[in-house]
Amino acid sequence: MTPTYKEYIIHQAKMKQSNLDAHNRNNQIINDKVIRQGTTTDNSITNMTSAYNQVRNSGYTPSPEEISYRRFSSGSFLDMEPKD
Repeated sequence: MTPTYKEYIIHQAKMKQSNLDAHNRNNQIINDKVIRQGTTTDNSITNMTSAYNQVRNSGYTPSPEEISYRRFSSGSFLDMEPKD
């Protein structure tokens, strides 16, 4: 018995759907792998209190060149007179 045209079209549609499903499964595997590898496991916030205290207590005074650079690069006035 030879297949009819209708059976052939149904077979072609099933093959096309099967290939599409396989392609979608492969894409999902790749996407899951990218998400797994791109996720960090350490979500804790680092306590910077001691580092901040060390900087504050270091007694560092910037040079005039550094003050000039900070003014130039920040786009704001760092040593303006306070407004009354």
